Amino acid sequence: MSDSIDQLHADYKSNTSRDRDQQLVARLRSTPGLAAELIQRLLLDLPNLPGILPAALLGLQLDQFDPLARTAASTLRQDPCHAAAQDFIAHASLQALPPLRPHLQELFYVQPNWTTYYSMWPWRQTGVTEFEFLKRHLGTGMTFWDGGSSRTTQRAALEALFETREPEVLEFLEDRLPREDFHLHARDIGMEKSAEGYRKLHSEQTFHLSFPSSYIDGSALAARWLPMAGLEYHGLCLPQDHIFGGEGTGECRRCHQRLVNLLTLTPVPPGLGVTGLDQLSLQVCFSCLDLGVLFYEHDNHGSTRESALTVREGVGRVENCGSLRQTPVGLIRTPERWKWQDWALSNSRENLNRLGGHPAWIQNAEYPACPQCRQTMIHLLQLDSDLPMENGSEWWWGSGGCGYVSWCDQCKISAVQCQFT
Repeated sequence: MSDSIDQLHADYKSNTSRDRDQQLVARLRSTPGLAAELIQRLLLDLPNLPGILPAALLGLQLDQFDPLARTAASTLRQDPCHAAAQDFIAHASLQALPPLRPHLQELFYVQPNWTTYYSMWPWRQTGVTEFEFLKRHLGTGMTFWDGGSSRTTQRAALEALFETREPEVLEFLEDRLPREDFHLHARDIGMEKSAEGYRKLHSEQTFHLSFPSSYIDGSALAARWLPMAGLEYHGLCLPQDHIFGGEGTGECRRCHQRLVNLLTLTPVPPGLGVTGLDQLSLQVCFSCLDLGVLFYEHDNHGSTRESALTVREGVGRVENCGSLRQTPVGLIRTPERWKWQDWALSNSRENLNRLGGHPAWIQNAEYPACPQCRQTMIHLLQLDSDLPMENGSEWWWGSGGCGYVSWCDQCKISAVQCQFT
């Protein structure tokens, strides 16, 4: 099969079309084992062309990660800066953590992706199995920011301990860190300390939005999304009555423009942290979104109006930005492989339109406080850029960013904000 792999690699290198990743994934899926063979060669002897390994991983089945993780670890022992091996570890830390578990201590010493924000992700949800090992590398000081932008071994151990998300480990860290340091990093992993213990700021239940093929065909989304194993959304719209886009029912208190409907859930799926509502309409004023976080109250029927508690002077853009193009939308229960996604590592290849679960922040984690009860709100909805508009353009959330909706169930208040580079 090596000859065909060499040809596949050469074809990808010479292909300058916008859909070369789609073409690669289609070829890999047409022949069982081809994706694993290509990745194996990239980890051993083929040049790591930009984009080829992340695209190839989308053609890989979960049971094929184990031998490749062993190869990546072996390659990194010989060359800690091997680009393909570092790429593999980064993406596997999102898509397939168990194959990395036998190699964690070795990876700690080899230091792949050492200067990146995701270098300690292989330790995510490892429980207490690596607790003693990581504690030995903390040294005597416990100030989180020691080492500045260059990660020290001590700082790496501290970040890995946070990534375990284990209450016993978090309690250990809270007792030893300055309060603000602990608070900031707990937010980065989507947690905070409450009176009841350590509280997740997102639901475990996660859905991906499934758009009808007629809605995205010919759009920027169709041009860049790649098929994600176990999450086939092209042409699939589940028989549900959820409505994406269109005009909202409320009016902005600042600019008096009609709100935009982001997503109306009918009914509200269980497990998202939204209770007591048969339906919920999440809406926002696109014209005023550049002012910061916008808050909206919801009545007993889930309908929306802007919260009078947070209306500030001034308006954002003067012009009417229009609405998202309306469509029925289905929800696909997210498979374990895609529970964790990252905006930068996805590099526009993946569907990041998600309901519930952990958000893929572009900047630092930003969980707003409810303007009424002051409790930290939980994450509820994330929408990516390139969403079709009624006027034929696309919505970009500032500049190729993402929109995030948070929720306070006690006060029935939603918050909308965006992040971009």
